[in-house]
Amino acid sequence: MKNTMKLLTLALLLSPIGVLAHEGHVHDVPGMLKAQRGGRIMPALGGLLVELVVDKSTNNLKFFPMDKNYKLIKLSEVKFAATAQRRRVDKTPVDLKIDLHNDHFMANFDPKGRYPYNIDVKTTYKDQEDTMQFIVDRN
Repeated sequence: MKNTMKLLTLALLLSPIGVLAHEGHVHDVPGMLKAQRGGRIMPALGGLLVELVVDKSTNNLKFFPMDKNYKLIKLSEVKFAATAQRRRVDKTPVDLKIDLHNDHFMANFDPKGRYPYNIDVKTTYKDQEDTMQFIVDRN
């Protein structure tokens, strides 16, 4: 009788593992924003989304403004400013010079070190100002 109870208890303890651990499809996180260019997306007020793509070989930061349907917004409709700050070493923020390109804003920032850094972005879209922060890892 003791052996039967032990086997039954063991079977009950191990059965949820087999049910939960399976392959065949990917579970998305609810509310997760999917980046179309391989960057990171942050939401802002007014239905604005900003995707940051970092090119580590050239130290270029590309900012793509999009609406909530992931369609690119005309750059003339968005006011945009950004600062960069190394997280551990130097706490002084540096204003980034923003250049306009066809479908994105671009800035160049050389963090000079292995530490991660913060990119603080200030946007104005449809008369709504917002601030967002991207954390960029140097590795």
